[in-house]
Amino acid sequence: MESFDPENFQNILREIRAYSVSPLEYKNSLIEELRKLAEFLVWSEQHKQTFFSEFIRHDTQQDMVNILENSSDQPIILQLLQTATLLAHNLSKDEDKKYLLSSKFFTMIVSFPFDFTDEEVVEHYMSYIKGLAINISKQQLMNFLITQHFCLFTGAMMFFNYKETLIKTASRTIILTVIKLNHDKINEYVLESGFFFSLVSNFWQIVKMMNNCEKNREDGKIEGFMNEFVDLLYYMNDIFDQDMPDFNSRLSCTFLATMMPVLVGSVCGEAGESYRITCHLALMIIAKVMQLVNTSLILDPIVIALFADNVPVKIADLCRATPPKGPEEEFVIDFNITKTNSFMHKTLQKLNPDESYLDEFSFNEALMSLFILQACVSNQSISKSLLSSLGLLSQKDIHKQELLNGILGEFQYYANSYSDKVLDSIFSLLISDRPIKFLAFCVSCKIIYELTCGPAYKIHKKHEKQLHKILRKIILRLTEALDNEGLKKFLIDFFETEWNFVKNINFSTCLPIPLYRSYVLLSDSANSGISIRKLSTDSTGSQGLNTKKVQEDMRAFFIVYKLIKIIKKDDPNEYPLEYSDILELKINDYVDTRNFIYDVVTIDNKIVYVSETDSYLLLLEVDPELAPAARVIEILPWKTLKVSTDITRNAIIVNTQKKQNPNIFLQIKNRPELNSLQDKIVQRINFSIYMEGEMIRSFLETLR
Repeated sequence: MESFDPENFQNILREIRAYSVSPLEYKNSLIEELRKLAEFLVWSEQHKQTFFSEFIRHDTQQDMVNILENSSDQPIILQLLQTATLLAHNLSKDEDKKYLLSSKFFTMIVSFPFDFTDEEVVEHYMSYIKGLAINISKQQLMNFLITQHFCLFTGAMMFFNYKETLIKTASRTIILTVIKLNHDKINEYVLESGFFFSLVSNFWQIVKMMNNCEKNREDGKIEGFMNEFVDLLYYMNDIFDQDMPDFNSRLSCTFLATMMPVLVGSVCGEAGESYRITCHLALMIIAKVMQLVNTSLILDPIVIALFADNVPVKIADLCRATPPKGPEEEFVIDFNITKTNSFMHKTLQKLNPDESYLDEFSFNEALMSLFILQACVSNQSISKSLLSSLGLLSQKDIHKQELLNGILGEFQYYANSYSDKVLDSIFSLLISDRPIKFLAFCVSCKIIYELTCGPAYKIHKKHEKQLHKILRKIILRLTEALDNEGLKKFLIDFFETEWNFVKNINFSTCLPIPLYRSYVLLSDSANSGISIRKLSTDSTGSQGLNTKKVQEDMRAFFIVYKLIKIIKKDDPNEYPLEYSDILELKINDYVDTRNFIYDVVTIDNKIVYVSETDSYLLLLEVDPELAPAARVIEILPWKTLKVSTDITRNAIIVNTQKKQNPNIFLQIKNRPELNSLQDKIVQRINFSIYMEGEMIRSFLETLR
């Protein structure tokens, strides 16, 4: 490929200068030279220096400016932008960066009125100004912003909420880079620019779009909008992390003034206002805010509005106000001037079970209220003194604070008590006649654990009794399932599986908030958070019970059982059933066949011994040269097996319910022996199921 020739480049510029309107052949030549220049500027320091030595000449800069100002051909505009972008991202020497920032052409690009309806122009423009923002020194960026009338900042603001993610991310990176400079004159400009109102308005716009999806039942779109909302929360956290009082005050006041009427007002206020959203959606968004925001400036007023008996007048007024249409003056909340709160009763009422639980929306309102409570007791950014006064301070935090006070010689102890209103609401939900889904059980037990089971405190006897009462109600439903022949086998098959699932749930970490109402279960992995975990295929039993409900009951049983074990300081992860005949064998072990009673079959033309123990079917592959030793090829619990006969193959089909190779064909030439072995296997399966069921029943009875 032909190399970039600085002299040829200058000749083209001179020829273009000679014409008031550039001929087409010169435009094409210019595009080609700029393309070659862009390629070599990336790789060669020599070419950068050669270019700069030519470019800093006044006539060359002026030629480039004239081309930019007078050319309406998009290919030339794009090539100019691409060349500038490559320079902005690849310059490494301070001297080169000074050339760039002192150039009329390169500084002009930042404020030039490009045709931003062209997506390629937007892409190259944003890449260029991002390259400037992140590739020059802090002092150079300060000087550039101030001397160029903050055009870099305003240019980035234009695309703060652009449809393309990469453009939007570039815009937000530039603005955050400017904010981090923390320069008085720049800070003053940012505060007066309306940026913080624009940022919060984006929250409001996303919420409105989610609300429209909710009304139109377009559930699939809500997840994408919620992800955008969460990204904005993290971005807002990045700004708060700079710890700049003026910015923090302006941003928190703007957020509260705009979002409190929309969120808390929609949960607790009167319906009918145009800016209200559905209660369920408002609760879900509040839960996200409470979980992810990292400043008490926003969190404390929301917690007070939802749970305090008396609320500062300013906070109450914010919840009932109309969201502002433009930037407003900052305000100060006087926590001494309060009024009786009507919000708290409505908030906790979401947790009270009633006939409305037949409605899926009402259940999810209760579920989201639980996630808000979980965030209250878990988010370390909420003021500890506030949580303590509301009875929502976790026992771990109480213990830490008391230890710290003791070290400092300050003997002001937090009261070791929790809000009876809150816990009574949670217990009334768990103990209601209408069973609730496992996720609600899990979050409820997490909150109970946080509030009552810290290292310095023991749960109140009243609440321990309530937990036992909840456990007994679930046990009664599981016992009914054991009495139903259609559900008994299912319960036995899944009992240990569900225990292993619940065992991995950790009370000491927050459960992630599900994105929407259909997300009601925990995932298989303890580390993967909340997602859909499919239950078994639903099949209704003769007594009106179904397998899906039985599986949920098993999970709910184990999570409450685990919490009670923690309260009693027992090992919460020890499997509750004990087996006396556990085999100390593994696949590929060798055993002495003289120690077993067995039947001889063939599998894939290999001689195999079929042996039985109390709980397991063993398949032993025989090697005549090693007899009487045989290799263990399968260890299968009887309770998991199903059998049928393939007469055409003279084989018993053993279905193991495994995903890979689920069927084992035991071939026997003699038909009577085939029937006899099948009868023995069926009897052993039935007996194993019976014994397993009785073991589970006995275990449940000991807990009633």
